[in-house]
Amino acid sequence: MKLPWFNFRVIIFYPVSAAGWIVTLSAVGYGIYTYIDIDSRSLSLIDTLINFASRMGIVFLIFCVIVYLTTPSNNFMKYGRQLRESLLIMQKTAGANIKELRIKKGISLEELAAKCNFSLPVMNSIEEGTWKDLDEHALERVCNVLGTDIETILANCEFPFDPNDIMNPK
Repeated sequence: MKLPWFNFRVIIFYPVSAAGWIVTLSAVGYGIYTYIDIDSRSLSLIDTLINFASRMGIVFLIFCVIVYLTTPSNNFMKYGRQLRESLLIMQKTAGANIKELRIKKGISLEELAAKCNFSLPVMNSIEEGTWKDLDEHALERVCNVLGTDIETILANCEFPFDPNDIMNPK
């Protein structure tokens, strides 16, 4: 198997082979050389930064192409798809838990929406697990009204794979 030049961790690509280190250090070295060269000939800081940014933008694009071509994409593509699917499952489970708690407390959907300061369609889509903007703050608002915590809302939300596999691909 061909050794990849780069690997990734979350959103950061890092060199894992000699070739990857050579490319990375060459890009950094060129950046330092370019800055010194431009700074020695420029009359102002703005002039230096504009010229430096334009040259380094091209170097950054070339670096990104090299990283893309030499990184095994199957890992992050596979886990990215699984992560999206897992988040959908998690949203649906959290929504079902919210609905169950709301019914146990005897609160109508309209009441919950009003107390959380959500519109009725938004509250309905949260319970259905289809609201795309479900975040920690929205969950906290719902939890405060229902008198519970986020852990209870997220109970039974399981990933179909180990999230650590994204951080440490094999």
